[in-house]
Amino acid sequence: MAQLVAKAYAEALMEAAVELGQLEEIRRDLGFVADTLAENPDFNELFLAPSMTEQDKKSAMEEVFAKNVSKDVMSFIKVLIDKGRESELKEIRKRFEVMADESQGLVKGRARTSIEMTEQQLKALEEKLSKQAGKKVSLVNIVDESIIAGVVIEIGDRMIDGSVRKKLAQIKEELRLVVV
Repeated sequence: MAQLVAKAYAEALMEAAVELGQLEEIRRDLGFVADTLAENPDFNELFLAPSMTEQDKKSAMEEVFAKNVSKDVMSFIKVLIDKGRESELKEIRKRFEVMADESQGLVKGRARTSIEMTEQQLKALEEKLSKQAGKKVSLVNIVDESIIAGVVIEIGDRMIDGSVRKKLAQIKEELRLVVV
């Protein structure tokens, strides 16, 4: 249920951002608010406190963010407070980021490897995947020694497992099925 709510708010914000021609500004400002709350647990707790009135929450947010974020993002935050949905901000931001990336033909993913990839390796992999996907692919390299060697690519809900760990598991399964 919460994810559906976050998706609806993210879609509404995305529509407004595109209509206003301020996609990047709204993305930046929404990220700034979400990151500030995440980095300041006491302030975040205050923002989410049910004992604090809507007006007090709005005043606190206005005082902290009004000089640093657009009026549109401030209005959006106030709507979340009015609707009692301030706890959804993190998920709304996440979904908004994905929608904004998609609207610009960008997909983000992870490349898990047993050792850190060089910048050139990462760029070459991004270029190859971009050609296959027909969209610009941006990857973050995550070091995961359990992979042994190779790479596991995760983009959205898709995974390409080119790891030695997987190949060994396949061989083990094939050997298990061999009748002796």
